[in-house]
This record gives sequence, C-alpha cells and structure tokens, in this order.
Amino acid sequence: MRAERKQTEAENAEKEITKTEKSKNKDKNKKSFAKEFLKEIVIAAAIAGAILFFVGPTAVREHSMQPTVNDGDVLLLSKALYNDPQVGDIIVFKSELEDDNGKPMNLIKRVIGTGGDIITISNGKLYRNGQEIKEDYIYGECTGEVYNFEVPEGKLYVLGDHREVSRDSRELGAIDEKTVIGKAVLRIWPLSDFGGLN
Repeated sequence: MRAERKQTEAENAEKEITKTEKSKNKDKNKKSFAKEFLKEIVIAAAIAGAILFFVGPTAVREHSMQPTVNDGDVLLLSKALYNDPQVGDIIVFKSELEDDNGKPMNLIKRVIGTGGDIITISNGKLYRNGQEIKEDYIYGECTGEVYNFEVPEGKLYVLGDHREVSRDSRELGAIDEKTVIGKAVLRIWPLSDFGGLN
C-alpha cells in the first residue's frame, strides 16, 4: 500500500511538473506571439510612414478644378520626389487664404506658367509667351484680364480649371514653389473614376 501511495504521489508530481511546463510553454508562446505581433506592427508603421513621405492622399474640398477634379475626390500626391513643377501639372499648395478656423488653406490648381513665362488672359483666351493655349480641360470661359504678367523665378502661375469660381493667380498672384505640397497623380476615389489625372 505504501508503494502504491508513493507511485501515486510520483505520478501526481509528474503531472504537476507537466502542467507547470505546459503553463510555462503557454506563457512563452503568448510572449512570443505578442513580441512577433508588435514587431509586425512596427514594421508596417515604418513602411506606411516611408510611403506617406513619398506619396500621400488628399481630399478635395472645392469646385475650382471641375471638371478635372471634383469636390469629394480623393487624390494621391507625389510629394518628396516632386521638386520640378511643369506647365500642366495639377498641384496642391499651401495658400495665404485662411479657412473658417483661421488656418492656411491647401488649394489645388493647374500650373499655367513657371519662372520667366509671360502670361496674358484677354477676351476669354489664355496666352503664354505670346502663344494661345488651347484648354480643352476648362469648364466655362477663361475669365479675367491679365496683361503680360512675367512669372518671377521660383514662382508658379496657377489657375483652376473652373475659371469662373476659382481663386488663383489672377487674385493671389504667382505662388512660391516652396509652398507646393505635391503633384496630384492619381484619383483613388470614387472608384468609378479611378485613374491618372491630366
């Protein structure tokens, strides 16, 4: 009977050790899973941060670029690699205008002229360096009168495609290239209009 009791005690002790080991293994597995999960989150955040440094989404909250870009569209901007604005680019820049909360407004416009270009708007037509520019992308007419405005170096002359409602270089003057946040390269929303911009 004593031998049986010792055997039972030994079996119970063995079971306790096994339980303890299993519990330790569970704890190790939990810690290992948590560590791996945290590592994955840190890697994903680093990748997302790197991507957003080069490109970033922006939501359009104005009508001045219709019909090319509409209120509510979400666009992808080329940011860090975009440093040489060209005529025809659609850009987002920090303007001197303020929103209802007194914060500077980001505007989206089309680059019409760069440093050294001479801009004229007359009788509903746009001229750059004496050449009439055919603008099949605008909505309505090209309003306003501008005569032989020379764009200073380091500045951009920008206009909205919906000229009748756009607040742009006709009112604000040429904008500083340093205020450019990025070039709009892709519409990602609505999905029905997904694609490049021109």
